[in-house]
Amino acid sequence: MKHRFHQQHFVQAWKTVRALKGFWLLGPVVALIGSASVFDYVLSALHTLRVWQQNPLFGSGAWQTLANAPVGLQIMLMFALVLLALVMLVVQGAIVRGLFAHKRTRVQIHDAFAHGIKRLRATVGITILTLALLGIILTLAFALLHMLVSYNPTWNAALNIMVYTFSGIAIFFLFSVELLALNLALGANKPATDAIGIAIELARRHPVLILEHNVILALIYAASVVVITLIILALLIPFALPFFSIVLTVPSLPSWMSLVPMALLALGGWIALGIITLYNYATWAELTHRLLRAPRLSSRLVHTARTYIPLFR
Repeated sequence: MKHRFHQQHFVQAWKTVRALKGFWLLGPVVALIGSASVFDYVLSALHTLRVWQQNPLFGSGAWQTLANAPVGLQIMLMFALVLLALVMLVVQGAIVRGLFAHKRTRVQIHDAFAHGIKRLRATVGITILTLALLGIILTLAFALLHMLVSYNPTWNAALNIMVYTFSGIAIFFLFSVELLALNLALGANKPATDAIGIAIELARRHPVLILEHNVILALIYAASVVVITLIILALLIPFALPFFSIVLTVPSLPSWMSLVPMALLALGGWIALGIITLYNYATWAELTHRLLRAPRLSSRLVHTARTYIPLFR
């Protein structure tokens, strides 16, 4: 018997995204929060740890500039950042709700936004808890790297590999649980505490299945970004050359006109990236649905082992 779990839910996720074209415009906004690709989050977090390790002051120049700014400006900036974060979380909630509920009923954008606002407290709670735990993981890893540092290069290399590996695994399951919890809290409308508990239980029961999901999703996401980049580069010269020629031949035109084609291509790339991010969220909605319906579902790796290795049957 063939194991078609991943094939089915990745294909179904794309069908969901195609059906909800009204949500495509929200994709670029939610892309500013994150790609919903866990490996992307892990790499970003480990890069932050690397920056901390190389510069213990955490690149404090920008923070010093902000600290020296007038108090009124600091308050305005903080208020603007908090307001922007809340708006993005509402958009994220609307997208999760629309994608998750699509299997039962077609949710309109305004209904999804109303639900995102209604469940904003749950979204904020799950997000803050995730960021707090991420901060603890990175701080502990940073402390270990500095406390156990040695003059022996071999020991330092082994220590770095060990700390980065365990940190990466912890961050991987942290963000996997977060994405499952968001679908349960916003899509299935469960209380935030229950959603987190169920998400942890799902991650505990299906670690290999979730790993397989994330590997496939990371490959799809990376390939999509490469394709978008190649398309933009292929269009850049033929699309931008006429603008450069016009600006050079007509002196009365402002020089910034030559940047118009690059700006348009960048905008198109951002919109395409938003649709890919929407698809990533759709795969998590589909994964959550399937794990809830089939709690004893085995991973592709376990299924293959049971099929071909008698010891695992």
